[in-house]
Amino acid sequence: MDTLVRSEDKAPDGTGYNDPPVNLKEITEADFAKSQFHSYTFTHVEFRQMLLKEDLSPGKLSGGRMVQAKLFWFTDDTGVAISADSWKGKVRYFSFGCNHDVEQKTYSSGCNLPCKKCATNVHQDWMDLIVEDSGWSMNEFSSRPSRGIRDYDRAIKFSRDLDDNEKKAVQKFLAKVNCPGWTGVWMKSDASGVYKFATTYDSSD
Repeated sequence: MDTLVRSEDKAPDGTGYNDPPVNLKEITEADFAKSQFHSYTFTHVEFRQMLLKEDLSPGKLSGGRMVQAKLFWFTDDTGVAISADSWKGKVRYFSFGCNHDVEQKTYSSGCNLPCKKCATNVHQDWMDLIVEDSGWSMNEFSSRPSRGIRDYDRAIKFSRDLDDNEKKAVQKFLAKVNCPGWTGVWMKSDASGVYKFATTYDSSD
């Protein structure tokens, strides 16, 4: 049995109470029956009154129709939503989120990062603090390609030191989007405003 605890956490994709989550799509009852809702434990639950256009895009500024729904978020920042119409006795099901795939290898202030899967710009606020980004490169010294082990390093210089929330956001994004390793992302401060990151791909894992 799980206990729900009230949280002030923000949605992983940065959307709010009257917005649809990123990549909202209506799915069938059969699709919902096959979803991870029934096999994985969700990390967050929230209630929203979303203002939507007919195509489910944001309608907050254009007289969109309100759709009330409960959103269930999973560890990979994807999820499902359930919307019940008590008057009609109908239930609608939705999926949302995306395991993003972007073309750019490095990030910069003001950069546009369209996802090749969902076409959403996945730029995050902390990127506007970037002065220089090396991108991922294989560590020739510590890697053992013949054994299927490859270590990857990255250095990012910011215009200032990051606060704890920004550090978590950077680390999470680098681990989720086009990360070359499978071990998560290790992060350490190297100098003022400079952070180094590392991850490992091990084919034996």
